[in-house]
Amino acid sequence: MLKGIFTTLHSALNYFLHNGIPCILHTTTGIYCPGCGGTRSLIALLTGHPIKSLLLHPIVIILIVELIALFVRRVRIGRFFIHKWEVVMILTILTVQWIAKDVLLLFGIDIIETVWKMPLP
Repeated sequence: MLKGIFTTLHSALNYFLHNGIPCILHTTTGIYCPGCGGTRSLIALLTGHPIKSLLLHPIVIILIVELIALFVRRVRIGRFFIHKWEVVMILTILTVQWIAKDVLLLFGIDIIETVWKMPLP
């Protein structure tokens, strides 16, 4: 029984690593949500493909840098805080990439699928 559970979990993980977690908004409407591409971006980054990660969803790398900055601030100052300009920057990048991906979809360019299926050097 335990082997069956692990086999099922392995199969599910393998599926998500190759296909990403399906987005309900994209599945039902065909348009991307602000988070679409985030899982694939993280997978690309963790497998050593930072450029592909940046193309899939730039906010992933930015959030990792921000988390490191928060940790450094915690160690140096003794508390967590985030500057207002950082919040504005993150929200702006999130919004711009969301709009850009959906505008490209209007012209028949599915940037997430295109980048995800790119051959790697």
